[in-house]
Amino acid sequence: MANLTYSHPRNYGKDSRHCRVCKTTRGLIRKYHLNMCRRCFRERATDIGFVKVNSDPEQLTP
Repeated sequence: MANLTYSHPRNYGKDSRHCRVCKTTRGLIRKYHLNMCRRCFRERATDIGFVKVNSDPEQLTP
């Protein structure tokens, strides 16, 4: 019997996209063509160049 596990091509839907780092299909950030899961993004955000911005007006005043 032939191995039928994952034999059907995935061209659209959740299983067609995966994280470029860990290959998971869950929690994927596709914006700006990142294609990274949220866990890998948090680990590498500063290396990529993302800066966390605080929008709380109480903490902006010295």
